[in-house]
Order: sequence, then C-alpha cells, then structure tokens
Amino acid sequence: MSSPFLKRSRRRCPRHYPTNFSLSSLAQAVLRGSARHDWRVRQTKVYRTLARTPALPVLVALAAIALLSLSCTRSRGSSEQVTAPTQPRTALRVCSDPNNLPFSNERGEGFENKLAEIIGRDMGLKVEYTWWAQRRGFFRNTLKAGACDVVMGVPAAFEMALTTSPYYRSTYVFVSRTNRHLAISSLDDPQLRTLRLGVQMVGDDFSNSPPAHALSRRGMIQNVKGYTLYGDYSKPNPPAEIIDAVEKNDIDVGIAWGPMAGYFARHARLPLTLTPVTPQIDQPFLPFVFDISMGVRREDVALKEQLDRILDKHRADIEELLDDYGVPRVGGPEGSRMNARN
Repeated sequence: MSSPFLKRSRRRCPRHYPTNFSLSSLAQAVLRGSARHDWRVRQTKVYRTLARTPALPVLVALAAIALLSLSCTRSRGSSEQVTAPTQPRTALRVCSDPNNLPFSNERGEGFENKLAEIIGRDMGLKVEYTWWAQRRGFFRNTLKAGACDVVMGVPAAFEMALTTSPYYRSTYVFVSRTNRHLAISSLDDPQLRTLRLGVQMVGDDFSNSPPAHALSRRGMIQNVKGYTLYGDYSKPNPPAEIIDAVEKNDIDVGIAWGPMAGYFARHARLPLTLTPVTPQIDQPFLPFVFDISMGVRREDVALKEQLDRILDKHRADIEELLDDYGVPRVGGPEGSRMNARN
C-alpha cells in the first residue's frame, strides 16, 4: 500500500520552523515520548495512514515521518482527560497480531506475549487475545471497537491511544554480515554510496520509511532496494525478508527497526552485526530512536495507571525479557548489546 501522505507533508511543511525552540530540545522530547513542547501534528492523512498500517515497525516509521509536518502553531492546551467507569475485569484482553514475531504470534512466542503474561499474573487475570493482522483496520476493529483493552507496543507519543510510560527505547540499526567488517554506524558514512543497501518500506513507495527518506535526501537511490514490512502474510515472519537478504548476500547492509532486526539476526545461520543508526535525529525532524509503550483507550485512565505501576514493579523482568529476544536498546547500558551472533 502506498503512502501518499508523504508527498502531501512535503508540500505543506513550512519553509521556516518556529524560532522559540531548539532542535536539540525537540529531539529530547521526541526521544522521551514527551509532550514538553506540545506540538500538534497536522490531522490530515498522517494519522489516517497510521490507523491503516499499525504494525509496530510501521507505526515507528510513520510516526517519524509525521514529524515532518509539524505545525508552526503552539498548542493552546490539552483536552481534558476523562476517566472511564471502573468495571471488574475478568481477563487482560490484549489486541495482537497472530503472525508478527518477535512481537507476537498465536502460539504466544513473542516478547509482547511474554510481557502480557507477566502483567496478567500481577493483575491476577488470565490473558485473552483478540487476533487481528496489524494492517488496515487493526485499531478500528480491536481497541476502538472494545474487543480488547490493550495494545502491547505503540510509540510513546502515539495519538490514537492513551500510552503508558515507555518500557523500552530502541533504534533503527545497520545490519551487515560480521565477516564483512564494514563498521558502518552513520548515515553519512561514504561507504554507503557504493554498497547495496536494503530498507524497510510500508507500501510500494519506499520513501515512506525513515531510512529510505534519509538516504534519498543524501542522493542515494539507485543502490537502495526496498523490502516491505508486510511481506507474504501466508508465510511465518513476513518482515524478516530484509534480514534474510543480508544473510544471503543479496544486499550488503540492511537498515531495519531494531527489535525485529535483533531477533532475526540471532536466528541467522551466519553471524550478523547490528549497529545503531546515527544521527539519532536526522534533520530537520526525522528520529531513528523511539520510546515504546503500551496503548489503551484514551478514556481508560485507570488501566493505564495500573499498567504503569506494574511496568515499574517488573522493570528487571522486562529488561531480561528484552535481552532474551535480542532487542537493542539505547539510553542505558543495554544499548551496547548490539552484536547479534549465533
């Protein structure tokens, strides 16, 4: 599926940005999922596109691009939060994708499945799933329809849900065969101009992912190949194609969302090396690092606060879980755990 909103955002993006903030301060707000600057994203095709394509790597990609169409008008205040009536819960009802490792699958093998079990045990509730492919209509048919109560992974600043405190911060990564010794860590590395590059794409226009947009801005187009995040859904692990391409030497370097890359690189037959993409914020407003939270309905404040307490209580368990799945993190000591080997 194409993403026409990118072209629209390019036309509408102002020539000059507000002068009462610095790029570094906005970047810090983005990295923390913070509303410190309270900038309001234009309510055009950006979030309608998010609603149609909500798989976590897709959400991350589109949330990054959405920042390109930031309004130059400071928000005049946030809407009043309404707390939903408290009703006894009989289960932790999770909205999830049945074929989306390393995040989730119907056999409960993803790290979001395992995290749901941790939370369910703490709440004294069984975990029940509403399965829906994280494609068009996911939020409409699951969370917003009331079929389930929590999505286990959304960007912390995601506007279609009330989000918890972030439980990890990850990054896009460069993926290469370890035996190549490429040592690429920056989008400005001159080696990239002569290598075969792979990027993840949301639809049939590869420019709608942050890596592709950043490479295109640097004039790298002819040596870039796109790999859809959707893939062939009839097969297991559709998004893993870009990692397979690196392993098979179809491309020299892949640029992919860290949690997905870290997991499949660990299962590769050859040693692969993962390196965080820099800069973390590509000018003007294109982040490659994101805080990830859980999302509930905007009126379900009580559940959000309960989840926050559980996340804080089980911080050590969550860090161990993320380590087990090879999720690269930045902003702490875990950020150094980036080499994925057999």
